[in-house]
Amino acid sequence: MTAIRLENECLFVSGELNFETVMRVLSESLPLLAQCKQWQFNFSEVSEANSAAIALMLEWLKYAKQQGKPISFGQLPLQLNSIATVLGVSTII
Repeated sequence: MTAIRLENECLFVSGELNFETVMRVLSESLPLLAQCKQWQFNFSEVSEANSAAIALMLEWLKYAKQQGKPISFGQLPLQLNSIATVLGVSTII
């Protein structure tokens, strides 16, 4: 099951990130983000991802800029890195 949880000031994303799940992850992330001074995401528990995951990350980047929060993405699966490279956004995520 796809989920997001806050643990030690880090947001852990898990499960599949696709067109069916990213909107739920986004809405579940908002109250968690309000609790954090900086936004650090860990994707080590993501089992599968497509371009919808990149769209989600870009949305978080936009929201972080609006809120004036530092943001970082870590432990990206190889599949997600490959998609980001093909889309030309690997340098901003």
